[in-house]
Amino acid sequence: MTAIDHDHGTSWDSLLTLWYGCARRRPPEAHGARPRKIAPLGTATTSTTERRHVRLLSVLGLAVGLAMLVASGVSAQQLPPAPGKPPVVRRNADGEIVVLPPPKITAAPQVKAQPAALPAAEAPPVYATPPVCAPKALTCIEAVGGSQAQRHVPLTVGQPFRAGDVPKGASLIAEDSRGGSLPVQIDQPATFADESLRFAVLSTVLPSLPAHGREIVNFFVGTPAGGTGTAVPTPDTKIEAVASVYAAQVSLITFGNRAGLTPGVPFLTGEQVTIALGDAPEDRYTLTISPDMAGGAHPTLRRIAETFLTLINQGRSFRAYKLGEGGGYENLWVTTREQPGRAFRVRFLYTGQAHLRASVLQEWQPSRRFVASAKAGDTAHAWLSGSVVSETTQTVPFVEEATGTPHPQLTARFAVRAYAGVRAVRVDTTVENAWTHEPGAGNLSYDMALLLDGAEAFRIRNVTHYHHARWHTVRWAGEAPTVHVRHNAPYLFKSRAVWNYNTRVAIPEAVLAAEEQALARADTGPMGAATITTYMPMTGGRSDIGPLPRWTALYLLTQDRRAKALMLANADAGGGAPIHFRDRQTDQPISLERHPNLFLVPGQPGPDAIPAMSNADTPWAPDVSHQPSLAYVPYLVTGDKYYLDELMFWANWTVGVHRPEYRGGGLGLLTDEQIRGQAWGLRGLGEAAHALPDRHPMKGYFARILANNLGWYVNTYPRNPDRLATSPLGWVEKNDAIGVTGPWQNDFLAIVIGWLAETGEPLAAEYFRWLSRATVGRWTHEAHGYCRAQAPAYYIKIRGPDNRFIADWGELHRLNWPEVRGCSGAITEGFPNAPTGYVAVSLAMLAVAADQGVDGAAAAYNRLRQDTAMTFATDPTWAIVPRQSTDSGGPHGVDAAVR
Repeated sequence: MTAIDHDHGTSWDSLLTLWYGCARRRPPEAHGARPRKIAPLGTATTSTTERRHVRLLSVLGLAVGLAMLVASGVSAQQLPPAPGKPPVVRRNADGEIVVLPPPKITAAPQVKAQPAALPAAEAPPVYATPPVCAPKALTCIEAVGGSQAQRHVPLTVGQPFRAGDVPKGASLIAEDSRGGSLPVQIDQPATFADESLRFAVLSTVLPSLPAHGREIVNFFVGTPAGGTGTAVPTPDTKIEAVASVYAAQVSLITFGNRAGLTPGVPFLTGEQVTIALGDAPEDRYTLTISPDMAGGAHPTLRRIAETFLTLINQGRSFRAYKLGEGGGYENLWVTTREQPGRAFRVRFLYTGQAHLRASVLQEWQPSRRFVASAKAGDTAHAWLSGSVVSETTQTVPFVEEATGTPHPQLTARFAVRAYAGVRAVRVDTTVENAWTHEPGAGNLSYDMALLLDGAEAFRIRNVTHYHHARWHTVRWAGEAPTVHVRHNAPYLFKSRAVWNYNTRVAIPEAVLAAEEQALARADTGPMGAATITTYMPMTGGRSDIGPLPRWTALYLLTQDRRAKALMLANADAGGGAPIHFRDRQTDQPISLERHPNLFLVPGQPGPDAIPAMSNADTPWAPDVSHQPSLAYVPYLVTGDKYYLDELMFWANWTVGVHRPEYRGGGLGLLTDEQIRGQAWGLRGLGEAAHALPDRHPMKGYFARILANNLGWYVNTYPRNPDRLATSPLGWVEKNDAIGVTGPWQNDFLAIVIGWLAETGEPLAAEYFRWLSRATVGRWTHEAHGYCRAQAPAYYIKIRGPDNRFIADWGELHRLNWPEVRGCSGAITEGFPNAPTGYVAVSLAMLAVAADQGVDGAAAAYNRLRQDTAMTFATDPTWAIVPRQSTDSGGPHGVDAAVR
């Protein structure tokens, strides 16, 4: 079972998608509309039609969502596996994890036979065993070889460090498992406030690696013997990317003229509709309207569009497709099957009264040949530099061969890496369509070949490169090494670069096999989405919603090759999202400080507007409130610059997609976002601020935006002198519903704020203490009248009839559950046994709160863990545990694992 969105259930989601899709093709965020601001008490507010839609959706979502949760409980897909026999795990045709329950048990589903804080009856698989570091090593990595023996095996990895472990002035030395000295090079360091090492890119070269062999590389704090040696020279590898850029005609056909929920002129049963594409008789497609297609509302129009899609795709000359939310509903995109094809006209042969429209989104243009070349002597920037490895990056335009004119959008970035004593050269080629203010932007179509020293290393055909998107491919000039690097996961958790996942969770082999199968079925080519949900506002079963995506948690706990492959594939796929806005002047993600009036939505009016685009439809609908962390952990473990740029792009878009007047211009505030959006947006800012090297030109920028946000939170909540303006119990109110909050969304925010506090942000620690009043308090105030059974509720009211915030826990419970007389022991809300339910989210929050020293958090965590029968074996998204805790099983967590 994949991670739940923690919004309305899937049935309500279907209704909401239908309703809202009738009103518009994109959610409010996609067009820049913002949810209603909360006005001070006693003041009048105004609202546009856009905000009335959002308010209505909020009320409907609250009412129907609550009714469904109370009436229906947990759906069959949400039921966790029963304790006892292990579950059967597979993926369905849509790539979603399906957990088939074992035979029924006689015990009631809420009863757990043998409570235990951490289930550890099953021995962890061999792949989950961390590399065994040398006794005095700070940490280590393990290199696992391929099917052939190898000599001079290059390794470059990212490595986070715990504060103080590598103090200022200290360095690292490396040894193999036999104590032999290995060269080690340290690049792109990021440091803590005390100037100890936070993160660095580490490189070495193994003398040899047997077939399927394993070699431990131990890292010690110390001073390397001898000098630094001669820097590895930049290789003279000739690199060319050759693109045949064309524009196939793309026409949009729209059936009917509905206006939101209001049907248009209907199609009638028995009417015939013929679409003629071009002039050939065989390219006429005729449909007779059946009774289930008759009408002028959304469902019937969509059926007509989908039927014509099938008819057209049965022909030989044209291809039809659908894009976006709901597949574009009544819209159908048509182009020639052969690319770039030819220009064509669209005609309708129809005598009825319903409306049919056709418009050309992209005019046909013939193919033109462009070349991007990396040449010795051109300006190159060093990423890695030393006696072990050098890596330089070059940014070059694609230049038209016939005219010598650079393409206005298409750009290549070549990262060339060479190791001492290694003949092969690594080339990471990135192709971008990402300039922010360049006119004429839009989707591009091309064929492309990558040539290394004249030999073809990579080729793609008929790719549609989305606007403000990028893709990359890594190829080797020479024989590529075959090696899988496993990090010491306990030390990764100990570094606090990520949350403390439970190292005792044993991931079944079937889960990893399912991940491998899902990746094999996925589109991982340029602009492919891998297994990412491209329509991010979608609720329901999701693998990407959580502190880190499910696939990343699986990788961290297992260090398995298959889990890593899926994680990196999804990080690569994130490049296809249209959220990449680069400044041509700085060659960095565009700064909102330098452009305080910039709104990262093309075609919107304003003093710093991004040009509009005619051909801009993509399958993506990014959404801050459902944004996954795609590139952070990939950068932490690989040190690849591509992933560092990705996490910057996503963090910057998270802020810039809000209108300047809502985010405070260059301050970059996220406070107008939904509570969950604030959580995931702050996570992205924290990832960028902490991972960026100290000397990176964007380091201070992201650190300042993060500080601006944390400063706003402490001034608005714990330091606010107006005690009537905030909840005395510590609740964060929904922006679009006065007097209402989602406890689970508060948990999301607390989990992120607690992590930021762990990483050394003092303002985060101050805000977390205020926030924990509510997130922890609802689990610890049963003696004061707030029952634990209702703690994982969906939405609750936090203001009384007089519009004042409730200040008493008993009163708060009576306001929301007036029918409850006394507290029962069983937790019935929040899917208590599901690893993706609200109770699982609360467990993670309580673990973080326990590490922050919040009173009662550790005890609340232990009690809640014992009250549930959930296991995180198939989905460890929320399997976060306190770093140090004592229960019936003794100390657990990362510190126990390290010992």
